[in-house]
Amino acid sequence: MSGRAVIHNQAMLGIEPGEIFRNANNQLVQNNKNGMFITAFFGIINLKNGEFRYCNAGHNMPYLCNAQGEVREISMNPGFVLAGLKNFKYQTAEMVLEPGERLVLYTDGVTEAINPKVEMYTEERLIHVLQDSAGAAVKEIVERINHSVETFADTAEQFDDITILVVERTPEKAAV
Repeated sequence: MSGRAVIHNQAMLGIEPGEIFRNANNQLVQNNKNGMFITAFFGIINLKNGEFRYCNAGHNMPYLCNAQGEVREISMNPGFVLAGLKNFKYQTAEMVLEPGERLVLYTDGVTEAINPKVEMYTEERLIHVLQDSAGAAVKEIVERINHSVETFADTAEQFDDITILVVERTPEKAAV
């Protein structure tokens, strides 16, 4: 939670995502006596034009999905975890989220969920669910992923959090 608060405080300064992570990382390194680290993905979307500026600190890369069922991983260097190395320079990447496109962010608990045979869920299964969910509502996509992971895991106990966030840039409506 302290990591979240540090990132939030930096984000309120209105600086680039890479600089937010650089500053947050340096604060977290100073108090990291237990050698803990944080993976994080941070982005800022301009709702008017779809500009998306983002940075990654060792987190799973989000997927970009369109209405035709095309799914691709967002392209960028994953960066280094937060609280691990002082003065690490994090990069800000940029893209445009087109109307109707969705960003799917998830924790590694999704793709590393295990079943009773100790097999992992994997990115391939997640991509398949995303492809099959083209045109579905955002809430339904999250429900489909959750259902797929739960069905796969069956009775196996999970040891990591399973968190999913889907963000859609809604198509603009024509003025009447």
